[in-house]
Amino acid sequence: MKKAIIATAVVLVLSFVSTVCFGVALGSQGLRALFRDGGVLDEWSGAVSDWNDALLYTDALADTDERENLFSNEGTLLEAADSLKITANCGKVRVLQGTGEQVEVSLAQYSSRVNPSPKYVLSVPQPGEIQLSAASDLDGVAAVLTVYVPKALTALTVDVRYGSVEVRDISVGDMDITLDAGDLDLAGCTLTTAELRVNTGEIDIENTVTVTESLCVDCACGDVHIEIEAEIPSELIRTVTRKNSSCQGALQRAGADGTSGAQYSISVNLGNLEIGTDADFDD
Repeated sequence: MKKAIIATAVVLVLSFVSTVCFGVALGSQGLRALFRDGGVLDEWSGAVSDWNDALLYTDALADTDERENLFSNEGTLLEAADSLKITANCGKVRVLQGTGEQVEVSLAQYSSRVNPSPKYVLSVPQPGEIQLSAASDLDGVAAVLTVYVPKALTALTVDVRYGSVEVRDISVGDMDITLDAGDLDLAGCTLTTAELRVNTGEIDIENTVTVTESLCVDCACGDVHIEIEAEIPSELIRTVTRKNSSCQGALQRAGADGTSGAQYSISVNLGNLEIGTDADFDD
């Protein structure tokens, strides 16, 4: 535990220094957003102090390929429903395309401790709802909640306090994701509408994500990367405007008959916004 405390302290110090430097670069508005009472820094420090183990251990331990530190694995099946809601106070949540009509849920817990104890509890409060709860003292235990969803899903809601969310290769009508602190990744998804909110962290949307009507992205503090086709079509209107520490962006695809197609609206209060091709991000 002593090593964990030292490592956490180092992460906090380095993150604080980089945050201050970033705020100075942004100017007075950025500094005010960082240091005001109840501002970004207050929220960020509170999140890290509450669940430091979740952010410190998850990426290092929860290797879903190696599974070297896996010590507990449980699962359950839910009957198919039109909508699905997933809530977690911390941990990594993965939503993937399933092969059947049921919702398949798997909770894997990882630790490098000797004889670790499970710290996360999986529950189904009601049909169509999955809940992941965690102990206040995680003691170096990380968790990955993997949910395989059926193709016939009209609505998906994901609400995670601290950790990360990964959604891949699913088709759903309406998607609503809220993440207090952590990273959100979308790839291979076909959506009608989507609302994505991250208070502190990063949002990555790959060019394999298709939205037919509207996408709303809101990031209070962090970076947003939206990847589009390598050859930007002439009917795709892309705009990015920056004002001090804030960024606003929009994508709109015009239909063949001149009507408006899918519309993307992106807002970053404190951070950076990139809309471009994979080659743009590599540079």
